[in-house]
Amino acid sequence: MCELPHFQFHPRCKDIKLTHLCFADDLILCSKGDYQSILLLLQAFKLFSNSAGLKANQQKSSVYCHGMPESEVQRVVDISGFSRSSLPFKYLGVPICSKKINVAQCGHLVDKMITRIKIWSSRNLSYTSRVQLINSVLLSLHMYWAQIYVIPKTILQDIVKICRAFLWSGQAFIQKPSNIAWEKVCCDKQHGGLGLWMLFCGTLLSWENIWITSLYPKDGEWWDYQPSSSSSWYWRQICVTKEKFKQYFTLVDMEGMAHYSVKQVYEKMLGVKPRVLWDRLVWNRLITPKHKFICWLAVQCSLQTTAKLARIGISQSALCLICGL
Repeated sequence: MCELPHFQFHPRCKDIKLTHLCFADDLILCSKGDYQSILLLLQAFKLFSNSAGLKANQQKSSVYCHGMPESEVQRVVDISGFSRSSLPFKYLGVPICSKKINVAQCGHLVDKMITRIKIWSSRNLSYTSRVQLINSVLLSLHMYWAQIYVIPKTILQDIVKICRAFLWSGQAFIQKPSNIAWEKVCCDKQHGGLGLWMLFCGTLLSWENIWITSLYPKDGEWWDYQPSSSSSWYWRQICVTKEKFKQYFTLVDMEGMAHYSVKQVYEKMLGVKPRVLWDRLVWNRLITPKHKFICWLAVQCSLQTTAKLARIGISQSALCLICGL
């Protein structure tokens, strides 16, 4: 189909000859906004359906057009049998839009985290269990979105508040201050923290992205590339992130990476931190996980003892209620 003379690619997909994106049973077809190209695309899809026996669900399928006459759009709707819709739409759990993603659209990410926490709050989870859920579930949701979008600062702040509240209270919201500063909690265990990920405003982009070397710089030098004033907001933000990378990496360092590693870039951006002397004692694998967290609080003088409560004016006595010492 792509080699037919009447078929034309989408303007942003011409260089890489992209006609579709497919993941499991989710499919996106794209072409230039003219009736002949769309017709050829639908005919190719029909041939695939007849051969494989996989057909599109018309109730769940939609047509998205831009810059086309209404008469042409109506012809496409009639011949495809799909309904016409408008951006944004969801694909693989994230909203697809043509402009900068706003706070309202990112609110779905925050809502998903709060929903998970409401389910977990009905259980009596230990601190260690909460740390595991934050790392494996909540921050993984954020990382999935951050690989696609530049998430607004407001949403990042909300995510930090939610994770901090869940760690110390088991709820999605909390009013009292934390036992330990969040910046310290996000340090590695050998540096005195819990190993949680710090959230950055930006994107830890992949330098192997095919659009970077083919669509925008036109096969030019990406390292010294500067976007034009007419470039999209997202592209300019990616270029801003690239300039931040230059503070930590040289071109030789990036070219020397056999495989791009978000973890390696993240650790480089955090910088070198002093190592504590008690990490192996506290995080010994022979100790019960619940006791590890209590020891971690104890070595940093953050346990809610009567002596500490007396120092901040909450308790009148600094003596232990059990032994009297």
